[in-house]
Amino acid sequence: LDVRIYDAKTGQLIKVFSEVVDKKTGSDITTCCMDDRHRKVFVGDAAGAIRVYNISNGLLIKKLGEVDFTTSKGVKKVIRDHAGEISQLFFVKGDKLLISGSWDSTLNIYDEG
Repeated sequence: LDVRIYDAKTGQLIKVFSEVVDKKTGSDITTCCMDDRHRKVFVGDAAGAIRVYNISNGLLIKKLGEVDFTTSKGVKKVIRDHAGEISQLFFVKGDKLLISGSWDSTLNIYDEG
């Protein structure tokens, strides 16, 4: 699945981000937004994951609110801040905060400053 960025005035395609879907879950993208300097795009998905990509090269910068670990029995697990689909992402420009809302009835605030 790709994310495509268009110029709103001209309709011209500016950038395509390929393979934005999390390979572990295959979950659909449900929402996205950009930071105030148009350097990052935040992508939320149906599994409750939030990923941050570099706008200029499309590379994954980091995952927010997610911890990967291995149990004492060698089983790989993931714990996420959201247990349900990400329904909304909003970037607060002046404070450089990302607010995420989920269908699990939670709101999270991440400091991106």
